[in-house]
Amino acid sequence: MAVERIFKDEASEEKGERARLASFVGAMAIADLVKTTLGPKGMDKILQSTGRGHEVTVTNDGATILKSLHIDNAAAKVLVDISKVQDDEVGDGTTSVVVLAGELLREAEKLVASKIHPMTIISGYRMAAECARDALLHKVVDNKADSEKFKSDLMKIAMTTLSSKILSQDKEHFAQLAVDAVMRLKGSTNLEAIQIIKKPGGSLIDSFLDEGFILDKKIGLGQPKRIENANILVANTAMDTDKVKIYGARVRVDSMAKVAEIEGAEKDKMREKVQKIIGHGINCFVNRQLIYNFPEELFADAGILAIEHADFDGIERLALVTGGEIASTFDNPESVKLGHCKLIEEIMIGEDKLIHFSGVELGQACTIVLRGASHHVLDEAERSLHDALCVLSQTVNDSRVLLGGGWPEMIMAKEVDELARKTPGKKSHAIEAFSRALLAIPTIIADNAGLDSAELIAKLRAEHQKEGCTSGIDVISGTVGDMAERGISEAFKVKQAVLLSATEAAEMILRVDEIITCAPRKREDRIDVALYALGIGACARDAVDVDQLKYVYHEKGQNFIQVLPTFSALFSLGSLPGGAGLPGLQYDPQLLLHGQQYIELYKPLPSSAVLKNTVTLAGLHDKGKAAILEIETKSYDKDSGVLYCMNRSTVFLRGAGGFSKSSQRYSYSTYPKDQVASVTTPKGQPFAVYEDCTQPSQALLYRLSGDYNPLHSDPMFAKAAGFTRPILHGLCTLGFAVRAIVKCICGEDPNLVKCVSGRFLLHVYPGETLLTEMWLEGLRVIFQTKVKERSRAVLSGYVDLHGLSSSL
Repeated sequence: MAVERIFKDEASEEKGERARLASFVGAMAIADLVKTTLGPKGMDKILQSTGRGHEVTVTNDGATILKSLHIDNAAAKVLVDISKVQDDEVGDGTTSVVVLAGELLREAEKLVASKIHPMTIISGYRMAAECARDALLHKVVDNKADSEKFKSDLMKIAMTTLSSKILSQDKEHFAQLAVDAVMRLKGSTNLEAIQIIKKPGGSLIDSFLDEGFILDKKIGLGQPKRIENANILVANTAMDTDKVKIYGARVRVDSMAKVAEIEGAEKDKMREKVQKIIGHGINCFVNRQLIYNFPEELFADAGILAIEHADFDGIERLALVTGGEIASTFDNPESVKLGHCKLIEEIMIGEDKLIHFSGVELGQACTIVLRGASHHVLDEAERSLHDALCVLSQTVNDSRVLLGGGWPEMIMAKEVDELARKTPGKKSHAIEAFSRALLAIPTIIADNAGLDSAELIAKLRAEHQKEGCTSGIDVISGTVGDMAERGISEAFKVKQAVLLSATEAAEMILRVDEIITCAPRKREDRIDVALYALGIGACARDAVDVDQLKYVYHEKGQNFIQVLPTFSALFSLGSLPGGAGLPGLQYDPQLLLHGQQYIELYKPLPSSAVLKNTVTLAGLHDKGKAAILEIETKSYDKDSGVLYCMNRSTVFLRGAGGFSKSSQRYSYSTYPKDQVASVTTPKGQPFAVYEDCTQPSQALLYRLSGDYNPLHSDPMFAKAAGFTRPILHGLCTLGFAVRAIVKCICGEDPNLVKCVSGRFLLHVYPGETLLTEMWLEGLRVIFQTKVKERSRAVLSGYVDLHGLSSSL
């Protein structure tokens, strides 16, 4: 008996040639989008955001362009991902890798149309890629043993990298800045030691390298303007009042004298805290948070320079270069590591005052100050310089160098053509196609320069028949030129990464024979917004609490209700595997555990919208007795296509492991490992603690938001799963925790939340009391939620913020 339909309504699937064609078209469209930016004469793109302010970015950087796009085609997303990885790994070649992958798929489309099987094409591509890599290895030059030649190589690589950027007119000046900065690192690839500061005004040529660290802050009134042999304490601590903020507590007094006593006690505690800080033997105190007038006066009286509200990246880098560590408690001076430098002074750049740290402990630290006509120019200059610094730092470790200007592609294409002639069968067609795809790179470079690409490529092929040919495309003169004479060089590591990543991406897309698009989850959003807020405890303590009432009621109507950030977690509910199971994985749905939830919010959530979800498999890992499944759901506005949020749900499928077919356990993921940071709960005193009671009926109320798992409502089902009674939803506990953070840290502004990561540690029974402890580290709130009655941690994680509430 045939099954007519296995998917829900509005879900769709494309099979065979149709699916393959959709993948080819999407990938080639992305490649065509960025290929006009390739080469020294490549064009720029203007990117205009749809958010508040309609910010404009002008760039020709492939990774910047692609990561700003909201793409619906799965194959196109693969190319976006390889561009991001290329940027992270080597810093350059982000456009080349996408263009080469697109050309490989363009050639593959023709081969598939000629009835050549995709696996035959993949096999030919693998042989061609190996041959091309070997051809490059035979042509590399390594001058690391000769310091003068090696520095010259670095200058050539830097100038070649900057030739296609906004800095091309002053590429020698900026190449010298980049080489000097990277040589100071002495082989390290940690670019954190190189600070880049952007100051509008002047022209790009006015940019300079300073041997030291510059902090973009002013020295306050009454503070010493110059300190020699500085001992620096870098801290992230509250310098307004020194107490744990327990919200919901009230203090009753019967006279203003009592209020004065409380204020006096707070001042005494602050004076004691300042004395502890001074007791570390310091003459400079740098704090991530604000320093109020009273402690600032105490520091000034002690002759200590106090710098407040330094940005978190700034103080992390300052701690690194001065050899110190960021401190938050001051009871044990011996456990606090101070930073040191020879001189701190105030300097002027343009019309701005900044603080200069010279003679820092980390000798390789330096600051590049960029000057330019506007913020748009400076932003693009920073991206360009960052690419050059990344490539140079990688070249210092892997010092192999190649010529540029299309020379490597011609070398590879020649060797691949030779391999095609020696290879029997249909694979030879795939190898020839690989060669044609390689030639597309110099062809596009010539086209973008307005040159006759057919004529130039023909001349280049003739030149490369000569032994020891160093010819490439000289876009300045518009002819075939000697790349060695013109000093056009590229890092071998960049070319190798482009070749291998593009081939692997093309292979992955070629393997696709079916695309399944999940049905969007239908919701009556305006009702759900208020119901969800009630489900996570809003107004449970006080039904007329104005701060909480805005999540469930507004006098102008439901459209004005504010939406809590964890409401977005509901969008992923339909994406989680249910009783129907997953193809190829056998497991009992009762043994499924929701282990972790990661949410990124790109826009403030509206109280009313029709959303469309796209669901992808973000990870699959064989853990022996269990399998870990990561499912990524992106939620778009159905009409405008605006991306609101992304959810990544991690579930444990107990009993579904052991499917690996080799001794090495299978593990697959589509996102960088460092995207979701692992956090350790700090041991110090929390910045804030919030206590909240769940109701005995909390799970029954929360399930009305769409999670109807009987584990949270059916006593028999819960007992079969090993619990004494139905348990609270993990996402409900996460909602309680994030609501506490919005109240205590964000000043009841839910739009300050940028992303949420929560790891579920233990179950909660409805009716138990939740204690959420919060530690503020810059713009990150690390939290831990405990059940008060059992003194057990049930949830941990972090929330990243766009900014801090002015009330903190």
